[in-house]
Amino acid sequence: MSTSPIPTDGHVLAAVDGSPSTGAVVSLAAWAARRLGTPLELLHLPDDGGPTPLDASGSIGLGAQDALLQELVELDARRAQLAQARGRQLLEAAASSADNSGVEIITRQRHGRLRDALVEAEADTRLFVIGLRGTRGGGSGQDIGGQVEPVLRTVQRPVLLAQALPPERPITRVLIAFDGSETSHRAVERVAASPLLRGLECHLLLAGGDAAQQRGFEEMAGTLASAGFAPQLHRAGLPADDAIVAHVDSLGIDLLVMGAYGHSRLREWFLGSTTGQVLRRSPVPLLVLR
Repeated sequence: MSTSPIPTDGHVLAAVDGSPSTGAVVSLAAWAARRLGTPLELLHLPDDGGPTPLDASGSIGLGAQDALLQELVELDARRAQLAQARGRQLLEAAASSADNSGVEIITRQRHGRLRDALVEAEADTRLFVIGLRGTRGGGSGQDIGGQVEPVLRTVQRPVLLAQALPPERPITRVLIAFDGSETSHRAVERVAASPLLRGLECHLLLAGGDAAQQRGFEEMAGTLASAGFAPQLHRAGLPADDAIVAHVDSLGIDLLVMGAYGHSRLREWFLGSTTGQVLRRSPVPLLVLR
């Protein structure tokens, strides 16, 4: 089975926004950068949340209108300055928290949407790290940030999704969800080819189990074994989201790995209820592979 090229150079890029998941994003990104032996870039996109446009036509005199418009321009400029200053402080704090990671740290600000910024940075990036819940998550522990799905649909590099809090323990146990699809085959092959998870306790879960899925499952177990992993194999019935979350809990998993957006059941998972439920219910970070 052919796979798209696996990036072997470039840095880890972590998007930090000051949300409750920022600490987890920085912690996981520093961990990944150490494992991959790459620099860590911390990216912040200032959001100045500009004022509601003023329609003053016909309601006040031209002189007063011009004065108010000038005041709004000055206010916008001041908002932008404050947003930049807040971004610098946020990046400094994030870099300081990652200082003991032993990796080179780069900080950068840019304007625009997160998805566009990550696409622009893909050529120089090996792994993206973002939070599952953004600044507008509404405070619910199960709200998924509005930029997560657009990012997963668009970027081609692996994406590591951080929960709201940093992991309470080191990442030592990994569960790979497999459904026999081409997408999940590629996900396993990417894990096997990368040093990111090598040496960790590896579990491979088949959700479902017809003859073709079983053959692919055994083939992928062999792929992992050939790459130096010692995969422990698990089989479960459907529904898949229940099976995945149950195994994360029962096995003490620290990191869940899934494929994304192929022409497969995993595509339906992300477009429908299963992946949404996994994202909402999983208590551990999620590594999404294309």
